[in-house]
Amino acid sequence: MPLKKGETVFYRPYYLPKWSFLETAEIAPCRVNIVEGTYSCHERLEAYYDLKVFLTIDPVEQIQRIEKRNGSEKAVGFQKKWIPLEELYFEKCRTRSRCDVCFTMCDEM
Repeated sequence: MPLKKGETVFYRPYYLPKWSFLETAEIAPCRVNIVEGTYSCHERLEAYYDLKVFLTIDPVEQIQRIEKRNGSEKAVGFQKKWIPLEELYFEKCRTRSRCDVCFTMCDEM
């Protein structure tokens, strides 16, 4: 993994609103690099991490945040399709149990 070797990483971020990839982005290695996202703790990647953190959120709070960010109409799509698929992925891949630390996020933090 380039960051572990102190090398720059190049990747193409995915932009969900347009269902497309953005231009290539560059990440220079730092003392601490945070890799985030639903699939970032995939078993093929976990050996490259020094620490794996799993963050979850109360389902009601999750929907409220999605509504605030994307609007009520799109929140319904998240609730009916994307969230269940994400939860199934976490379950099948045992993502939570393979992480070193787990936190439940809330607004009081």
